[in-house]
Amino acid sequence: MNRLLFVAVFSAIFLLIDYYAFQAVKALTANHSENFQKGIKIIYFLIMLLVIVAIIIYNFGNPDGISRHARTALMSFVFINVLAKLFLGLFVFIDDIQRFIRWVIMKLSNPETETSNEGISRSKFLATTGLIVAAAPIVSLSWGIISGAHDYRGRRIKLPIKNLPKGLEGLRIGQLSDIHSGSFWNKTAVNGGVQMLADEKVDLAFFTGDLVNNKAIEMQEWGSVFSKVNPPLGVYSVFGNHDYGDYVQ
Repeated sequence: MNRLLFVAVFSAIFLLIDYYAFQAVKALTANHSENFQKGIKIIYFLIMLLVIVAIIIYNFGNPDGISRHARTALMSFVFINVLAKLFLGLFVFIDDIQRFIRWVIMKLSNPETETSNEGISRSKFLATTGLIVAAAPIVSLSWGIISGAHDYRGRRIKLPIKNLPKGLEGLRIGQLSDIHSGSFWNKTAVNGGVQMLADEKVDLAFFTGDLVNNKAIEMQEWGSVFSKVNPPLGVYSVFGNHDYGDYVQ
């Protein structure tokens, strides 16, 4: 599937999910003024439009004209929106199922009953729950992007190994995993995180995958920072799925 076809199909699916999820918003704003409903609708569909624009720019924009951080922000914006709308759409779907079952039961119990113009009202409870659940990934992922990328913590684990040669007893091994240097934006914080490992005075260090998001060039400006990890027995590294470069054309 070429890129243009992929973007077209993905965008179409997103628009359908987004419009379907909007039914929950409509249900919750039904008792508000017409101007309020119109304002919410404009905001909702403006965000929908921005997601489509972000998808187009990410896929067809000049990579050299868009900074790495901007590309990461665009993809994060799209991913957070799609995930939130999927959660919201799921609750709308559950609501539609229960409304359909109620309609069938009503028809079977009294076939002569005429359904009103409004039909069986949408459950505000499910719509509210859906919005709360949909907000969870927006808040948590946004916080993760803003704070989590630089929230470093060390864990010390003692490994009892049977028949370990005495010369290796007390060996201190440092492990850094999932660096994803393409997501860094705060050099001071990264310096502090690397210094945490340097202060442990480890004998041996391992980088266990995903040094970058997409391309090796992401690590260039951080080489001097990670060079602080220089234990006497050496530094060793393995590839993660992102290091193979399978997320770029």
